[in-house]
Amino acid sequence: MWQSKPVLVLLLLAATTAATSGKPLLTKITKGAASTALYTAPLSAGRPLVLDLSAPAITTPCSGQTTTVTLSANSTDGSNPLSPVSFAATATCAAAPSGAVGVAGLARSSASFPAQVASTQKVANSFALCLPSDGRTGFSGNGVGAAIFGGGPFFLAPPADRPSITTLLSDGVPLRQPFAGNPGYFVTATNGIAIDGTRVAVSGSGALVVGLSTTIPYAQLRSDVYRPFITAFDRAMGSSAKVAAVKPFELCYDSSKLAPTRFGYLVPNVWT
Repeated sequence: MWQSKPVLVLLLLAATTAATSGKPLLTKITKGAASTALYTAPLSAGRPLVLDLSAPAITTPCSGQTTTVTLSANSTDGSNPLSPVSFAATATCAAAPSGAVGVAGLARSSASFPAQVASTQKVANSFALCLPSDGRTGFSGNGVGAAIFGGGPFFLAPPADRPSITTLLSDGVPLRQPFAGNPGYFVTATNGIAIDGTRVAVSGSGALVVGLSTTIPYAQLRSDVYRPFITAFDRAMGSSAKVAAVKPFELCYDSSKLAPTRFGYLVPNVWT
């Protein structure tokens, strides 16, 4: 099911909480070309680092095992950038992804980017991401999203008296413990999957665990979940906008035949 219309992906993730005295840091997010579809932020002297929810550390090309790098962002009041902030961080030596100078690992680790922001800026070890779905238009209308590290508030758009995103998402689905060897972020779909309020019958056993990723460009489902989900979505969507499938997807639709909304096309709602 491929759609080119951008949508908002909002994530609020907290590893730990603690007393704070500094200001959160804000940076813009852009999404790369379709060949990589990686989200980057200009954290290294304006040069891009890939944002990776599953990576446990900051990485950069270098000799040896670790090095010290200078990273930068802007302090923020949750609505606007206030002033540039630079700080030293420890990075692991590794090759950089195409189109970037390194990786800002966001996973639950003391070496991750959020953890090092928290320790150097005296802010909470938490962050929120507002991800644009492609390089053309995002929430601000110019193809960028935003990330805030160190707690909130985080306002999506003016006026500032709107509820902050950090407040709206604070009572969301709790994170489950990471799997051995994977410090990323996972949630359990305790109520299964529903499409437009109708529960999808899944024959397989075991909990439905959802892994969050910023490097895999589309959702991947277990085989016992995929087939009933595709069947139910196809039935709910109807055939008026359906077109020939484009690999690797099985269901594809003509976007010109879909009604637009503020947050993307009007299609069946999927809930977990």
